[in-house]
Amino acid sequence: MDFNLLLVLVAFAGGAMGAVFGCLLAFIFVPVVIAAGLGAMGSPEILGVLGFGGWGFYAPHISFTGGAFASAYAKWKGYIKSGQDITTALVGLRKPDVLLMGGVGGVLGYLCMILHAKFLTGFIDGVPFAVVITALISKVVFDGSIFGKTPPEVKAAGGRFSVNSPVCWIPYVSSGLEKTLLGLIMGIGGAYATVLLAGNPNTAAWAAFLPFAVSVFSLIGFYFGVAIAPNHHIVYCASLGVLFYAAYAHGGAGALAAVDGVQNPEVVRGAMLWGVSSAVMAAFMADFGARTLHLYGNKIGGVHVDPPTCGIFFTSIFCVFVFKFFYASPVLTVAVPVAILVIAAILSVVDLSGQKKAAQAA
Repeated sequence: MDFNLLLVLVAFAGGAMGAVFGCLLAFIFVPVVIAAGLGAMGSPEILGVLGFGGWGFYAPHISFTGGAFASAYAKWKGYIKSGQDITTALVGLRKPDVLLMGGVGGVLGYLCMILHAKFLTGFIDGVPFAVVITALISKVVFDGSIFGKTPPEVKAAGGRFSVNSPVCWIPYVSSGLEKTLLGLIMGIGGAYATVLLAGNPNTAAWAAFLPFAVSVFSLIGFYFGVAIAPNHHIVYCASLGVLFYAAYAHGGAGALAAVDGVQNPEVVRGAMLWGVSSAVMAAFMADFGARTLHLYGNKIGGVHVDPPTCGIFFTSIFCVFVFKFFYASPVLTVAVPVAILVIAAILSVVDLSGQKKAAQAA
């Protein structure tokens, strides 16, 4: 994709729109666009025009990124209390400069996608790359650091990665067991939905998008303060695991296609194993991204470096690496996902032990 001034203008408008509505609400538009594409066109081509992926006005790396960038700027200017605020519709501030900075964030997201298209295609998912890199740029510009400072009370509790840390992203999904269970629950559902969608030629093109859209739509509850766990990164990585396995280990997503109404059980088993393990990994990687990049700030107390997007970012890199270099090994295509699940179980036990010791000490 070459640099295009019209698309720069569209990206600027999309980023400013993210600031107008607030980046979380702007992101919730994505499943609406996907549903519209399915109903109106029956084809995922609309996603490149308006929504998830591509260069669209509503794409997360433009609208969501613009909203987050504007929030960081608004905190830096003293207009809002937190640079990690993703729910406030910033148009209500009546500060035109905030909306303009949202546009700047959208353009940065667009430029990151050009960088990805030219140099990184096939190595990492482009949208999470653009979202994470743009967020890190905003953190350096407005907060003066990438990793932030660890408060004394967090150090006293065992550090950023301790299950007993008083600072965490989602308090009810912070232990190893909680992350493993959420990854398994949403991963099994997401992987199975992807397998079924990929098995039907009429829905195969939507296999990675429909499960993701449903899980993104659940963020409406999160937006209104319901104690749900964001899970779109988990479901999306479940789809990635399924489709990567089919593509690299069996020559393409067509390997999941049903013949006389029956899908190849060997391919389905491998796809489900990779889908579920990738989902569990995404749950852990999102929390890792939160504790590393999101939760701690410096000058303005931090900006929003989206943990779910970090989960997709790290998990997609891992999956690409494994399948590009080791897909020809049947042993590794089974051993790696099993190892992921075993490691998750071990981390769950370690965290339970840490929680028990902390409770006894108290």
